[in-house]
Amino acid sequence: MCFCNFGCNFCFYSNQFYPLPLMRMPIGTPSTSQASTVPPGPPPHFVPNKEEALYGSIDGSPSTFFDVSDILPTCIFQYVYMYLNNGLEFWSWVNNIVGNNVYGWRWNATNWVPLTMDIENIQGVACYEPTE
Repeated sequence: MCFCNFGCNFCFYSNQFYPLPLMRMPIGTPSTSQASTVPPGPPPHFVPNKEEALYGSIDGSPSTFFDVSDILPTCIFQYVYMYLNNGLEFWSWVNNIVGNNVYGWRWNATNWVPLTMDIENIQGVACYEPTE
């Protein structure tokens, strides 16, 4: 897990630090423009490998288990396949993360619908940049 206050550009992991891309995370509820940025089109036509999303390898090695709260902020404005703790899984588009709340869109097989959820409900994610 990353131990860092808002606004810093590095994180500490047990006596080591890793530079992070500088991201400004707004405090409070996202504005209408942040929450309403609709994805550029439908999500990819495949389902990502769950073991790769959860562990970073196709062999499912638990020694490299990913922490969603560290990965998800790097997936903003990308297609994100979400695996939830309750077994559900779906394509989404993340616009913003404020505290533990994830804001964006969920694909319901025909169109995008608004999404707001607690990051603690997400077991794993796989992110893909849109192709033009």
